[in-house]
Amino acid sequence: MDIPYAIVPSKAKLGELAHKKTCTCLALTDFKDNAAELENLCKNFREKFQGPPAHSRKPERGFKAIQKEKKIEREIAAKK
Repeated sequence: MDIPYAIVPSKAKLGELAHKKTCTCLALTDFKDNAAELENLCKNFREKFQGPPAHSRKPERGFKAIQKEKKIEREIAAKK
């Protein structure tokens, strides 16, 4: 739907924009006075958050996952 969005590191930072202690979400609805500023914000949000992911890394496996994988490998080797 091409709706620009941004992710803020904490609820307190977002609350500063809304002049509250904390805030979970914020929607801009009436932005007639500074339309150019809103377009600039939208362009920045799209570039930062809606573009391709920077990189993905393979998640590390825990001890139990490694042991389970070894057990499965041993069972497969025993069947051969």
